[in-house]
Amino acid sequence: MPAAVHGPKYLAELQADPDYDGAFVFTEDDKDTYIELLNDALTSLDPDQVNVFYLCWSFGEAPNKNLLREWLASIEPFVEAGRAE
Repeated sequence: MPAAVHGPKYLAELQADPDYDGAFVFTEDDKDTYIELLNDALTSLDPDQVNVFYLCWSFGEAPNKNLLREWLASIEPFVEAGRAE
């Protein structure tokens, strides 16, 4: 199962360039990258093992509330379908 080892605001930049060292801000691209990684993780499930896909969100600048709501809403269909908890 692929790992999402960084918080949400790092996803798009580090997927595009693992050596990126600029500013990190949670954006629409990060939200979209998360959904791509979640889909990848769900296609890699092993029913004979515990499967975990998670992100850590460290303290820091507060994310854009509207974008945060959109991100959480984009995850909801996976939860409703029983594919994520």
